Amino acid sequence: MRYRRVKARDRVVLEEDVEQLISDEGLEEPAAQQDQLRAFEGCVEKLPDQRRRLVLNACSGEQSMKAIASDTGKSPEASTER
Repeated sequence: MRYRRVKARDRVVLEEDVEQLISDEGLEEPAAQQDQLRAFEGCVEKLPDQRRRLVLNACSGEQSMKAIASDTGKSPEASTER
């Protein structure tokens, strides 16, 4: 048990190439997120106005699904209906 406590306090030292790999991956992530966001926005733009508002309200996180459903006069389960 003492060994684990002592080792838990040790500073982890990474090889230079591992540090560079982690750094490179960290730089790529925001670019990938931007690509996903642009793709999402493109899809949302194709929706009819009412559905677009529903999607944007749901994604904003400002309202619960129950509140969004109530505002539109639908049940929270209506998303599976066509």
